[in-house]
Amino acid sequence: MCNTNGVDYEIYAQYTTVIGEMGAIMYAIKACQKALHAMGCPRVASNVRFETGAEHYRLIPLALAKED
Repeated sequence: MCNTNGVDYEIYAQYTTVIGEMGAIMYAIKACQKALHAMGCPRVASNVRFETGAEHYRLIPLALAKED
């Protein structure tokens, strides 16, 4: 779902980092929750933390590039 919405992501053991426009990120979260409900999950909980600002747009992609 992230690939079709134009957001970049990295999956870790306890969290997923998602980078992109706020609207695209929110759409991806909503689509993931709908997909889980469609598979039969009666309840889905998401914990979301947002970081915004020019310094984050510069630092986050550099951190992801170092992991490759």
